[in-house]
Amino acid sequence: LVEAGWLFRDGDKVALGAKSLTLGGATPQRDAINQANEIVRIISGITMMSCFATQLYGEQQAIMAAAQGTGMPVIAADGSQYPTYVTVSGLCLLAALPPAEADAIIGAADLSTFVPGAVSGADELKLDVAHARAGSIVVDRGRADPAYGCVARVWDIEGLSTPMSLSILGPLVRMD
Repeated sequence: LVEAGWLFRDGDKVALGAKSLTLGGATPQRDAINQANEIVRIISGITMMSCFATQLYGEQQAIMAAAQGTGMPVIAADGSQYPTYVTVSGLCLLAALPPAEADAIIGAADLSTFVPGAVSGADELKLDVAHARAGSIVVDRGRADPAYGCVARVWDIEGLSTPMSLSILGPLVRMD
């Protein structure tokens, strides 16, 4: 259940995982997901690009809401989890962590997941986290796939234990 995202293990403790939190009644989490679903649909409809909201779970990010843009890859809003350092949405989430903790996650990052030469090193990713901490939009210009770019920003929602981030993914030529 942990590997499937239904439960989350933090040391000796076990909590509901991202997929479990997409179910059920009126909670701050459910309200945030409902709000995120509405917002990502609106943004995607206006931009014709994919839009998604992610949330921090340990060192992973989970996709909690998504809307697919025209001709864009499918992004499932099923609580699937991915390393935070791989996307700018994840780097925005790392901005919520104490700097030393975020730096440790980035320091252990497998930079081979990026397009060769697209990331100069961990310092570049740490700079993105610093921009997110300052409230800036963080931009990916083809790091993971040279055909696509992504812009993201931290979205701090009252009542949630960890923030979400909102991201727009589209063809790199439309990111300017």
